[in-house]
Amino acid sequence: MYPKEFDANLKYRAEILEKAANDPELRGLMMKMCAEDIVFFVNVFGWTYDPRKDISNLPFLTYEFQDEHFRLMVQCAEKGNDLVFDKSRDMG
Repeated sequence: MYPKEFDANLKYRAEILEKAANDPELRGLMMKMCAEDIVFFVNVFGWTYDPRKDISNLPFLTYEFQDEHFRLMVQCAEKGNDLVFDKSRDMG
C-alpha cells in the first residue's frame, strides 16, 4: 500500500504526486481513496509541523493506535457522536 518509514514514505509521496499530475485517472483514484480512508489521506498527503526539529515540516506518519483513533473519529463524526482522547503533547 504505502510505506510508513520516513525516507520510503517521502519517496512514495513524490512518485504519486508526479504520476498523478499527468494521469487524470490516477488523480481521481487518489481522491477516491482519500475520501474513503482518512488513514490513507494522512499517511500519503498529510504533513505535521514540529518547530523543535531541524526540518520543521514533516510527513505525518501514523502509529497503529493513531490509525484506530482516526477511523473512530470519522465514525463518530458521521454518527454525530462526541469523542474525547487523552494524549501527550508529543504523540501527534
